[in-house]
Amino acid sequence: MKDLGPLNTFLGLKFLDQVKEFFCLKESGNLVTWKSKKQNVVARSSAEAEFRGMALGLCETLWLRLLLHDLGYLSRQPIRLFCDNKAACDISHDPVQHDRTKHVEVDRFFIKEKLDDKIVELPKI
Repeated sequence: MKDLGPLNTFLGLKFLDQVKEFFCLKESGNLVTWKSKKQNVVARSSAEAEFRGMALGLCETLWLRLLLHDLGYLSRQPIRLFCDNKAACDISHDPVQHDRTKHVEVDRFFIKEKLDDKIVELPKI
């Protein structure tokens, strides 16, 4: 074995040391869409980066659900949004706005609203 240094590319994918959004969309166990891109802002913490990814993924999922609804596919189940960052999940469920979460206020409010309306659920990973 030989150490080739930090991972730069693998199977045509470029890997950078910057925060990425990624959170693939499945319906009935089938992959519908996936996305990986560099975030356009610098996150102050991993929880903030996860939160931004969660909010953007939820927006895309809600759009896709509306599209499927227009096509006649009705889903009554809540959207299962998976997040492996415990701090981001805790902030989502916390009804109190803290100083340390002030910079993700809009994303936190959006996700909290959908959690309260039972549109989305955050299962433990």
